[in-house]
Amino acid sequence: MSQVFEQLAIENPDRLAWLALAIGNSRLHWAWFQAGELQQVWDTPHLNLQEIQHLVNHRFDFRKLNDRNCPRLSLSVQSSISEHADSETLELFLISVVPQQTDYWQKCYPICSIERSQIPIPGLYSTLGIDRIVALWAAMELHGSPVLVIDGGTALTFTGATGDRTFAGGAILPGLQLQFSSLGQSTAALPRLEAVQTALPPRWAYNTPDAIQSGILYTVLAGLESAIQDWDRQHSTQGNCAICLTGGDGAVLANLLQQCNPHWHDRLHYDRALIFRGMQLLRDRRPGMR
Repeated sequence: MSQVFEQLAIENPDRLAWLALAIGNSRLHWAWFQAGELQQVWDTPHLNLQEIQHLVNHRFDFRKLNDRNCPRLSLSVQSSISEHADSETLELFLISVVPQQTDYWQKCYPICSIERSQIPIPGLYSTLGIDRIVALWAAMELHGSPVLVIDGGTALTFTGATGDRTFAGGAILPGLQLQFSSLGQSTAALPRLEAVQTALPPRWAYNTPDAIQSGILYTVLAGLESAIQDWDRQHSTQGNCAICLTGGDGAVLANLLQQCNPHWHDRLHYDRALIFRGMQLLRDRRPGMR
């Protein structure tokens, strides 16, 4: 069946709609493309084998998932997905950092998996996550190089490429939500905060929630600024290269950086769908595609 998908994609690349799935550490990230355009992105929790089979059997009708997993999809997007799944021409492109979830999908549907060997970035180390590689590829293609990608997901990651499009290293630390939740889970007297403020709190707080927000946000912000400044020194960018932010907390991080560094306005680029744009670019590189 996957060979049939390949043939259909080559014969009719512009009209064939397709579904993208990026399996992250804590959630499934989805995107729907039609006529070469990104239509919508959404998230669901990880699905077990029975839930995946149920979704496939119901033509990827996400309304058939239970309330915990059901995303908010526009009616037009859901109808289009189901229509293409019903005609058995639905391509599902997948990247994953969770092997068990990948195995589940391979058992239930003929996925088109994107592998690191398909992405021409020299210097990658063997355990670098495919999500970071795809996002870096998208950033280079869309914004040029050198470029630095900051992904505000479960883990907060930095991934860079040099001016000659070679991997330039990176860093990993706990993401914002993980830092907030860990305090609530590991301490008896501190509350668990579910929402991150979009505006900076007072540095010196007079209540516990603000004190937690202050401690985490100002520390993370200082780390981001330090990393960007060091990146500029290392690569002699004179502050001109793009900084691409993505991930669940990417918008918050971009907003906080902009508040404290208004002179970075033109170089900060937030794109929730950056990884999906990378998947689209890689899909289009296949032989026979446009």
